[in-house]
Amino acid sequence: MGNKTHVNAARGTLRFDRTPPSGTLLINQGARQTAELRVTLTLQVQDAASGLAEMRFSNDGQTWSPWEPFATEKADWDLSQFGGSADPGRKTVSAQVRDRAGNIGQFSAHIEYVRPPVAQFAITPQNPRPAQRVTFDASASSSPNGAITRYAWNFGDGTEQETNQPIVQHVYASEGRYTVRLTVTDALGITASAERELVVEARSDTLRVPQDFPTVEEAVRAAQPGDVILISVGIYIVNLVVDKPVTLRGAGPQTLLRGQDPNRPVLVVQSEGFQVRMEALRLTTRSNATAAAVFAQSGRLTIAAALLEGQGSVPALELAGPAQVTLEGTEMAPIRLSSSGTVLRARDQAQLIATHAEFLGGLGLEFTGSATAVVRNSRIATFGIGLGFSGSSNLTLTDVSIEAGGDGLVFSSSGSLTTDGVQVMAGKTAVRLAGSAELSLDLTDSELVGAEVGLSLRGTVRVTAMNGEILGGGIGLDVGENAQLVMEGAEVTSDGINVKVGGRARAWLQRTKISGGLAGVLVRDSATLILDGNTITDHALWGTFLPHPPCLPTGTPTRTLTGHTGSVSSVAFSPDGKLLASGSGYWDRTIKLWEVGTGNLLRTLTGHTDSVRSVAFSPDGKVLASGSDDRTIKLWEVGTGNLLRTLTGHTSWVYSVAFSLDGKVLASGSLDGTIKLWEVGTGNLLRTLTGHTGSVTSVAFSPDGKLLASGSLDGTIKLWSVVFELLSEPVGEFTGVIAGSENVMERNGQRLPERALQASQADVCPADLLFLVKPK
Repeated sequence: MGNKTHVNAARGTLRFDRTPPSGTLLINQGARQTAELRVTLTLQVQDAASGLAEMRFSNDGQTWSPWEPFATEKADWDLSQFGGSADPGRKTVSAQVRDRAGNIGQFSAHIEYVRPPVAQFAITPQNPRPAQRVTFDASASSSPNGAITRYAWNFGDGTEQETNQPIVQHVYASEGRYTVRLTVTDALGITASAERELVVEARSDTLRVPQDFPTVEEAVRAAQPGDVILISVGIYIVNLVVDKPVTLRGAGPQTLLRGQDPNRPVLVVQSEGFQVRMEALRLTTRSNATAAAVFAQSGRLTIAAALLEGQGSVPALELAGPAQVTLEGTEMAPIRLSSSGTVLRARDQAQLIATHAEFLGGLGLEFTGSATAVVRNSRIATFGIGLGFSGSSNLTLTDVSIEAGGDGLVFSSSGSLTTDGVQVMAGKTAVRLAGSAELSLDLTDSELVGAEVGLSLRGTVRVTAMNGEILGGGIGLDVGENAQLVMEGAEVTSDGINVKVGGRARAWLQRTKISGGLAGVLVRDSATLILDGNTITDHALWGTFLPHPPCLPTGTPTRTLTGHTGSVSSVAFSPDGKLLASGSGYWDRTIKLWEVGTGNLLRTLTGHTDSVRSVAFSPDGKVLASGSDDRTIKLWEVGTGNLLRTLTGHTSWVYSVAFSLDGKVLASGSLDGTIKLWEVGTGNLLRTLTGHTGSVTSVAFSPDGKLLASGSLDGTIKLWSVVFELLSEPVGEFTGVIAGSENVMERNGQRLPERALQASQADVCPADLLFLVKPK
């Protein structure tokens, strides 16, 4: 009975508890939005009487989940189940809580469900190397809620970066596997993440610009030994430093590397002990550059199928230190280097090997210090010196052509000079040998042509030369100071003196043909000359004596006139000697009038569109004529600088102009092989003279106005009326030694007068004596 009473008492207590549980329901701790369908529900419920027993949930208030034991938190509640849906929008979640007395309390909460953004990114390149710049592009990321406002990157190497832009770049310092994580945040603050694994590995490969690398500099930084950097057609503004063995390969002249900083080379090679190769590229400096296009400081550089240009006066290629440079051209595609200054400069212990190369510019190749050079099958064409070689090292020239406005080859090294098949054509001296070297030259198949001197020896140089052709406009062979020469089997000719030996020099000529020009052999001062078995022939005056007119004066400059921006190709004095006219080359193309007494520039005449080859004053000094490569002759009024008229008719360059004695007729000689006579007063063409088979390089009227002479590259001088008188004057004391045997003299104008053998005769050419044994 006692137990029954107790049970009834308990039931009676429960029966009188009619108060349901109270409290609140939270979704995601009260968040207003969610981008996830699964949320966390939190119940904050109280029941003071009988206690909490069970709970259940619904997304529409009608479809309920099964009853389950009460807990304060319900994790992973799916908003799309139990009456819910996966559509975005406002979501209402209801909860029922039942206490032990059976009372049920119901609660609800709301949350806005939004679709999350999508995080995506691409990696370029996909397999980068250490030090290579990697681009991470999250442009494909999107959000249905608006724009992506933040991109947070974790590159996996301890580096993080946040930005509002979708594209970032990063460089990995070392090899490895890296997990890259991107977290994007949209305009509603909703986030999404994506991860990718990236492998960074060092390897040999082909690096493409701009496909793999946006710039050449980045490709060079990322390159590994043995890599090929393939550069597409385009213009790249760079200052490269290459310090590893790689190949830079372009697509030909259309791949242009141009300097960015004018004070730095376009390309610097300093890969000591390594090989760098450059192919099918064009490199050029800026016009205001102060540094070379390519500077090889150390290591080995090979250049193939390339064009190097030094704008202004900077070199196209400069070598220093222990650098070794090889130019690998072909007959059909030579390497071309150009500059209006020195084309190539080498110093220190640098080495150059050039095959099928062209060196074009103001000055050619310059070697100093211990720099060495081997040049084969190449061409040098310059306005100044063609090749200057000094210092203490060796030079080898094989099948090389030198065309120079100044000296062709100047060699003053104490090392060796080796030549084979060298062709030199120079505006001054073809080959100038000096210094203290002992040289053995085989000039077979070589031709040395100088407008002033063919071959000159100075200093204490000692030379043995075999064969070859030597031609000088003034002197063919000039041996002076303390130089020594042994020559055999050569041909020496000139327009003036064939052979000149002076100072304390010593020369021994054997089986050499000495021919043409005014005179054969001149020996002066204390020089020694031995002639054995030579043929001395075809001299206009005589084989052994040089009269007064061709004596070459010496002196010192009294004034230097500067103002032209290019080479000066012609000068002429006014008849009264008070004015000097100068014509300039292609880079300037002007004529300048100077006051001789002060050196002041009076005026500059402009109008020609190409090099001004010749200038001449009229006899009264009032008119100046100029001939140009633009195929015209212009007549200028000296007093005002006004252009009077332009004479047209030549079909090529005008090399020379000259006024007649009365100033009424102007003669012009041209590359087209003709001479034209013009009426100065009207500009009318009076006559065209033909007969030369080559370019007419010079024209001149005789003082009486009855003679016109023309000189041509066909090797002839045409005299349209000729009268000559030869003058003979005695010479000064000769203190040297002359000897000879078995020489042949023939077809010379006159013999040496006996009185010329006597000392102290006069001072026509002081201390000069022209020697030749008696003709057979």
